[in-house]
Amino acid sequence: MERRARHGYRHEQAQRLRSAEWRTAFCQCRVEREWIENGAQLAWLIDPERRVIEVYRPDRERETVENVTNVTGEGPVEGFVLDLLPVWDPIQQR
Repeated sequence: MERRARHGYRHEQAQRLRSAEWRTAFCQCRVEREWIENGAQLAWLIDPERRVIEVYRPDRERETVENVTNVTGEGPVEGFVLDLLPVWDPIQQR
């Protein structure tokens, strides 16, 4: 039985880049409530200021990864690799 998303959409995988205006706790809550609770199998919250990625999966504790140059997908995005150098140092990457 497929879960119906509370907000009318459902993602298998999602990522959010935290902007400077958004508090971290607000973003964490949105990821957990809007994505994971609605069926996403994997979500990344990317914080460029702290150089941190928070990895969310259903029925597991949030995983925090710091100062990595890339993050590798799993589940619905198996094999996908997100290069974080342009996120961490956007001016140097031009």
